[in-house]
Amino acid sequence: MDLLEYSGLDFDRLERPVLLKVNGREGLFQQVISSGDEVEIHYEDLEKE
Repeated sequence: MDLLEYSGLDFDRLERPVLLKVNGREGLFQQVISSGDEVEIHYEDLEKE
């Protein structure tokens, strides 16, 4: 959750679903992050569905 403030997304006005990945896998917003983990937080690309 602490990383959300660095994502650049406005969580009060979300435009579409948000994707969270940790080390290339779907992550949880309550997940513990370790040193060296790669975290991605961005809008889900709906055009791929």
